[in-house]
Amino acid sequence: MKLIGSEGASDGESDKDRIHSTLEKLKADGNTRPLWIVLIGHGTWDGRSANFNLVGEDVNAKEFNAWLDDFPRTIVFANCTSSSGPFINRLSGKNRVIVTATKSGSEQNYARFGEYFAAAFDTIEADLDHDDSVSVREAFLKAADDVDRFYKKQGRLTTEHALLDDNSDRKGSSIKLVRGTATVSGEGNVDGQLAGTIAIPTSVNTIRLSKEQIATRDRLESELNALQKRFG
Repeated sequence: MKLIGSEGASDGESDKDRIHSTLEKLKADGNTRPLWIVLIGHGTWDGRSANFNLVGEDVNAKEFNAWLDDFPRTIVFANCTSSSGPFINRLSGKNRVIVTATKSGSEQNYARFGEYFAAAFDTIEADLDHDDSVSVREAFLKAADDVDRFYKKQGRLTTEHALLDDNSDRKGSSIKLVRGTATVSGEGNVDGQLAGTIAIPTSVNTIRLSKEQIATRDRLESELNALQKRFG
C-alpha cells in the first residue's frame, strides 16, 4: 500500500477512505506475501483514542484493527509517529508484527524512530545474522539503538522508547527484551520470533528462498527457540 499525501485524489475520496478502500482491495487480491503498512507523520493520544493524523478526518488504531480483521496475509504494521504506543494493544494479533516509536501515548514529542528504522534496512550493520538481509527484528534493534544514541549524544532526555510486538500478547517488548539483555516477568514471551522471519534483502545478489525453504527455515528456527527456552 502506497499512500503519500493526497496528491492525485480528484474523486473526492478522503485520505481516510482511500486507506480503507485500498486495504479492502488488498484483502481480496490473492497475494500471500507479508503486507507492510508504515505510518510516517504525526500521531496523537487523548487518553482514549490513538490517532494517526491525516488531511481531513484522522484514523485511529481501533479502526485500523477493524479494517485488518481476518486479513489473509501476515502484516507488518510500523507506526513511526509520536504517541504510537497504544497501537500495540489495539492491533496485536496472530500473524501480525507491530512496531511503535513510543511505549505509550504520553510520549508526544517528535519521534525520530522512523528515519532510523527505514535506514536500517539499507545497512549491513543491522544484519546481525549475516544472511544478506535485514529482518524487521534486526531493523527494530538497530533503529532503537540509534535513537538512544542520538539522545545521549545530544545530552537530552529520551522522549521515545520503541516497542515490538509479534506474539499477540498485546504487551510489546523493549529493545532490551528483544535483544535478551533484560528478562520478562511472569509467563510472558519475548517478542521477535515472527519479526525475525520477515526480511528485506540488502543486496541484489542475496539468495532468494522458495516458499518451501522459508517454511523449513521458520520451522527449524522455531524448534531451536523452543530448545533454548527448555534448556536455558
